[in-house]
Amino acid sequence: MDAVGRWRIGSLHIEIFREPVRCTVYLPDIGGLLPVYVADRYAGFAAKPFPDLTDAEIERYITANGSAVREVVAAVQPDAALANHLVMGPVILARALDGQVRYAVKIHGSALEYTVRPHVGRFGRYAREGLQAAGGVLVGSRHTAESLWEVVDMPDLPARTRLLPPGVDTRRFHPRPVGEATARLAKLAERLEADPPAWGGDPGAAQALLAADPARDRIVSYVGKLIVSKGVDLLIGAWPLVVHEIPAARLIVAGFGAYRPGLMDLTRYWAVVTWPPPATSPGGAGNSRAARQGNCISWPRSWTASTVPCGSGTWLPRPRPCTGCTSPGGSSTTTCPS
Repeated sequence: MDAVGRWRIGSLHIEIFREPVRCTVYLPDIGGLLPVYVADRYAGFAAKPFPDLTDAEIERYITANGSAVREVVAAVQPDAALANHLVMGPVILARALDGQVRYAVKIHGSALEYTVRPHVGRFGRYAREGLQAAGGVLVGSRHTAESLWEVVDMPDLPARTRLLPPGVDTRRFHPRPVGEATARLAKLAERLEADPPAWGGDPGAAQALLAADPARDRIVSYVGKLIVSKGVDLLIGAWPLVVHEIPAARLIVAGFGAYRPGLMDLTRYWAVVTWPPPATSPGGAGNSRAARQGNCISWPRSWTASTVPCGSGTWLPRPRPCTGCTSPGGSSTTTCPS
């Protein structure tokens, strides 16, 4: 991220952090209400699950984001756009772009399974409106595709669905030589100690990172929200089995979320975890930098699980039609010592 665009009193202001500007993040003024798929707490916002919103609150959210999208499009003239999640990103782009810019939709489980499926009578129309104008729909698995087709019930959707499994950039995420990994962890710890994140951070993060020794440990990293639907409890619950087979294994968890107290209780129960204070801010560069010093990265889920070796290059396939589809012409750090 090289610059941030914010709306102040109705006007867009760009704050540049470094040149050249390659990536700008725009933060629409949505007020103090933040719609979410899974209940959680966010500093500065009143977070409310989509089903609990009034119709007026939903339309205000769509309108506020749509207005920002139109202003950004006029300023930067993008070639294409991508909407993440089934609602409300796609319908925001459908209304704001009005056919002037092509866009695709990436489907994720949260909006599909926690918002649209159980409340399809209310949110199905938003999902269909957003998908109808999309140039393509991307899914991470056949399971997600079939669930999507069942829920939204659009006859032409299977032909427009493409399988794009999640993966990693192996040029950045791969095992580092021990000396380099040790130096990078020390540098990150020094930065966190000198300048802790304003939200979600804690001065103890530096000590948590320094407790890991790439020369001694086989490091596994989890980076994500600390909520039960992400499956991090499954990873921690299974960790004694990992340590039994690989005594040098060490788990580092970086994230934030309301389930942290429950995970702390779980780790105390297993008596295999040393739970230090929170680390880098959610989504911050520190999370990914810490993960890149490990040997593998784990993404557990309640219904799917995947552990990706950092050196694997097989997780970046070309987009292709789903099997069976018709092809046409989406912080805290935990160290678990052995």
